[in-house]
Amino acid sequence: MPETVKHLLKALVSFFLLLFAHKGGYYFYGSAFAIFLFQLWIVASLLATVVFIGKAVKINLLFPIALVALIELFFILSFHIVSSGTRLTEPFIVFLKQLYFERCRNVCFDDELSFRYDSTLFYTLPPGHHRFSNLEFKTNYEVNNLGFRDDEAALARPEIVFLGDSHTMGWGVEKEETFEALIENELHKKCLNTGIASYGTAREFLTLDRLDLTGCKLLVLQFCKNDTTENRSFVAHGNFLPISDKKKLESSGKWNQLWKSYFPLKYCYAAFFQLCNNAISACSAKKPPPLPYKMNDEEVADFFKIILQIKGKFDGNILVFNLNEQNEPSTIYDQFQQYLRTNPIDKVHLVDADAGLTADDYFIIDDHLNAKGHRKLASQLGAYILENRLAD
Repeated sequence: MPETVKHLLKALVSFFLLLFAHKGGYYFYGSAFAIFLFQLWIVASLLATVVFIGKAVKINLLFPIALVALIELFFILSFHIVSSGTRLTEPFIVFLKQLYFERCRNVCFDDELSFRYDSTLFYTLPPGHHRFSNLEFKTNYEVNNLGFRDDEAALARPEIVFLGDSHTMGWGVEKEETFEALIENELHKKCLNTGIASYGTAREFLTLDRLDLTGCKLLVLQFCKNDTTENRSFVAHGNFLPISDKKKLESSGKWNQLWKSYFPLKYCYAAFFQLCNNAISACSAKKPPPLPYKMNDEEVADFFKIILQIKGKFDGNILVFNLNEQNEPSTIYDQFQQYLRTNPIDKVHLVDADAGLTADDYFIIDDHLNAKGHRKLASQLGAYILENRLAD
């Protein structure tokens, strides 16, 4: 067998080993040592693939190794530039976002405490003090005994309760920079932040059973388009939300641990497979949904069915606003407005929160509001609350 063919076969075997690591990474998060072996596997199989291809085409082995190293350095520098607040060209930013969300983003605390399992809500935040960081931020978390990002005192008879997901929780900003804390300071009302990453309207409703609402005048409820799947499940199961078992949560935490840390050639590996995925998507018949994003009628109805459930537990004012990732345009506010014109619900108010936000109010790579965006949102919501005397 010619040497060229032998080298190509070895390159093919190395590539299949790399492909197995890509598809079967979930086998390798049982322990810190297993994660180390997985990362070593990726580095070795990637280097072997390029080296054997280099041998097959008879070029100096230093060239393919140097090329891979330069590509890795390029991505390291690109992420560093973005983390300093510098915007690069938009198509490249889009690609960096894909790498970030698929293989780089951290969703757990830096002390590796995952979310605390909960049989009703799937998880809450683990009580105590934690650090949470990603490419563009490092933040501190104080979590009370109910698992919310607020102090213990906020649990006792809050006047305004904020319900929402990671946007409300304050992903990427300090507690005092969140729109909830800014509104509390502006209105001089005792507030409680119950926002938790990935919660939909259904789980936000279920948290109410745990809260002291005796002094509450206003619920501020933040909606996001990714709430719809959870909401549909809740309504379809007769106002009951099926919850996965604890093993599912533990698996998610370990998967996060596997990918949140850097290891050699991580970006080369991630970029290669992301380019493959993009090429497959471009060739497939399936196209991304057109913008602006629009909910279907069932999804809109699901949301307001849960609002009616909330009304059964709370008779005060409810202020609803929508917040999408990176200020993605949508028709959600208009759809909610139209629904309430046809099906009025007493004491439910809508604010078009997206209207005053721009791209500069979000992190460059991450899809959440930065401190500037929280200030803008707090000003808008606070003014509406004051003007309409919703918390009096």
